Amino acid sequence: MSKKPFLIFSLIAVLIVGGLWLYCMPSLGKDTPKPTSTPSSTLTQGTTLEEALVAAIDEVMAQNPEFNDNARYLGIDTSMLTSLDEKGKAALLTALEKYNLTVLDAPFEKLQQEGYIKDLIFTEGLFLQIEEEVVSGNEIILYPSKWRSTTLHIGCSQMVLTQSDSGWHLSNIGNWWHM
Repeated sequence: MSKKPFLIFSLIAVLIVGGLWLYCMPSLGKDTPKPTSTPSSTLTQGTTLEEALVAAIDEVMAQNPEFNDNARYLGIDTSMLTSLDEKGKAALLTALEKYNLTVLDAPFEKLQQEGYIKDLIFTEGLFLQIEEEVVSGNEIILYPSKWRSTTLHIGCSQMVLTQSDSGWHLSNIGNWWHM
């Protein structure tokens, strides 16, 4: 039996799998976000916790900006932000309007029920998931991610918010991951 048909079939299979892999990895060939130890945004003296959270969200929104293309909505579940009271959550939602998107304060499941997210795809928006761990009265660790679909999301291993005499600061950013 000739090995030539088998070799041709193998070559075609490798090309197809490689092409699919490249198609599924849109960031290939682009600069991958590098881990940093300090944020790119700067905060002024007397920064509130809400302003520090917005700085953390700014960092997330700046990653893979093509995810933001054609978005009309920005979903966020503020019930997961236990360090903020209702007034702080309202201030955070107002601050997020700077992205010129309709801000939706709702859990992922509610956005699905209301039809914003269909078949695990948020075609007209982004969903921010921010889990937090209050380490002490002056340190909060965030685990943020930005989600568009099951194959388009990015997050950070951790972001650290620290309170000093001058207010809250985004003091450390961990490693970025994306799918």
